Amino acid sequence: MKNVKQKILFINIDFRYDNSSGITVSKLVDHLPKENLFLLSTRAEQSNIDIFADKYQICKVLEVTIKKRNGKRNSLKIILRNIIGKKSYFNKLTLDSSIKKWLDRIKPDYLYFNPDRLSIILFAQEIVNYCNAKIIIHVMDDKVKVKYTGILGFFYKRKFNREFYNLVKKSSVRLSISDLMAEEFYKRYSKKFHTFHNPVDVEKWKPHIKSISALKNRKKTILYSGWIGSTSVPIFEFCEIIKSLNEFQYQITFTLYSKFSSQEVRDRIEAYSFVQINNYVSQEKLPETLTKANFLLLPLSFESKFKFTYLSMPTKTAEYMVSGVPIIVYAPERTALSQYAKRSKWGHTLTTNKKEIILKSVMNLFEDIDLQHEYSRNAIELAKERHDVKINKLRFMKILNEVEDVIFKNDN
Repeated sequence: MKNVKQKILFINIDFRYDNSSGITVSKLVDHLPKENLFLLSTRAEQSNIDIFADKYQICKVLEVTIKKRNGKRNSLKIILRNIIGKKSYFNKLTLDSSIKKWLDRIKPDYLYFNPDRLSIILFAQEIVNYCNAKIIIHVMDDKVKVKYTGILGFFYKRKFNREFYNLVKKSSVRLSISDLMAEEFYKRYSKKFHTFHNPVDVEKWKPHIKSISALKNRKKTILYSGWIGSTSVPIFEFCEIIKSLNEFQYQITFTLYSKFSSQEVRDRIEAYSFVQINNYVSQEKLPETLTKANFLLLPLSFESKFKFTYLSMPTKTAEYMVSGVPIIVYAPERTALSQYAKRSKWGHTLTTNKKEIILKSVMNLFEDIDLQHEYSRNAIELAKERHDVKINKLRFMKILNEVEDVIFKNDN
């Protein structure tokens, strides 16, 4: 297979080792020549995944906006915001002369971005028009399904949906984060999406893959690794489940390797005596960390306001799968996560938040060693077949090469 030599410019991908989109995308492209990769950053934080020939930072204006958003608001402002909506919905990124000079120098062939808000889509279109670049979109969440508050929110949603539709039609490469998203988007837009979510280096994981003990033991460790923001409610709910299980004479420790959306969330979780909170674990230490546990928890919120995540796939999914540790999937039935786990039988799915049903199901899992082996075996095999980083790099290169072949034929 021939190498992709085209230059790729990335925007709205946070290339940091603690960010899901940055981790996912970097693993697809970090084998490409560094001189062909560029980053136009709209983030306040500096990227720490070093795969680029050059970077341009335009976050100073955004930092001011963030500070304003974090300021104290009185109740009247909150009421007005809910009625009128947020002016920030229509914040705009401008392609100024300084950025144009930088673009003139690097001359990108592709613009690769996550189209998760209107300002990014419009900014991307400006760049594409200026550089005559082809578009690669990588959709991480179904933001078309987000509800926005107030009158401005109504107009924002309508404009966002229209611009997103047009973007899908114009894009040369369309990537989704899950199979269910690809299927749903084909129904909506009649365009094919290729599924890419965070791959794993299977070879690096092999020495750490978990072997499940045949011995039954009341002492168990359930582990969760990742950011606790939108997942805070299901984490609280599962703490209550563990509390009840421990009252049934189990001795369960709930170990978290996490960062939290607020100190209040952390304090509330840490109040449970069986919870152990550790620092966020690096990618390098993830294999040895996950495989120390008896079970891994993969939660999504049951709250209706997070319906836009139903087509998403948690970054850690493939890493959990390749670990060989039995996975507990706690997520609504309609989510891509639950459907994938249930269809391929790689995880124990809990698709209700009714406590009595969950308790019975989890206790059955604890006592059924054969079932644990089945989940573990299926997860490992699927991770090798579908989520190995080498396979996914080749798939990504093949897609780009096919686009280039089509362009070459059309030009001749």
